[in-house]
Amino acid sequence: RKKETPTPPIISEFFGLHKAGKDTQLTELDRWFKRQKFNVVIRQESAEAEPIRAVPRQNPYAYEMRHFAYTFSNLLDASSSRDFHLVVLNRGIIDTLCWLYRLKMRGEITDSQNTAAKEFILSGPWLLCVDAFFYLTCDIEEALKREYGNSTKVVYGSRMNPEEMKFMHNCLETVYGEIRERFPNLPVFKVDTTGLS
Repeated sequence: RKKETPTPPIISEFFGLHKAGKDTQLTELDRWFKRQKFNVVIRQESAEAEPIRAVPRQNPYAYEMRHFAYTFSNLLDASSSRDFHLVVLNRGIIDTLCWLYRLKMRGEITDSQNTAAKEFILSGPWLLCVDAFFYLTCDIEEALKREYGNSTKVVYGSRMNPEEMKFMHNCLETVYGEIRERFPNLPVFKVDTTGLS
C-alpha cells in the first residue's frame, strides 16, 4: 500500500570488459528469477538509451556525465521501487567511474574533472543502495574470439581491438583496485569468465 514503507528490492550492478558475458548472464538471471515468480527488471545500459544515443560527443566530459545521469536516475528509482523484487543495472555507477578514468588517461578530460565526478559518485548514500556489484572480466584473446570467432580476416572495431581492449582492461582493474582499497566491505565480486561457456 502507498501508506506503507516499501520493502526495498535487491539492487545489483553488472560492469566489466566487453564480451566478458554481462548480457548473457543478465538474460539467464532474468529468466531464472522470473521462473521463481519474482518481479525482475534489467535496466537498459545508458549507451542504448535513445536520449543518449542522439547526444553529440564533442564534449567527452558532458557526454559521460549524461550517461551517469541516466544510470543515477535508474538507481534512485530502484531504491524506492514498489514494483520489483530485483533490479539490475547493466553498466551502472562503477562503470561510469571506469569510463571517466579512461577519458582521463586518454587526455580527453582533466584530472580535476575526473576527481570531482568520482568524489560525488563515491560519497553519497546511493552507493550503499546497491546490494552487489559484479565485475565480469575475461582474457582479452577470449573476448576477441567471442566477438570475431576464428576468422583469419578480422576487421577490428574501434573498441573491439587488442590495443583498446588491453587499455580498457587496465582502466577497469585500476578502478576496481581503488574501490576495493577504499571500501573493503563494499560487495564487489570479480568474476573471470575466460574458461566458462
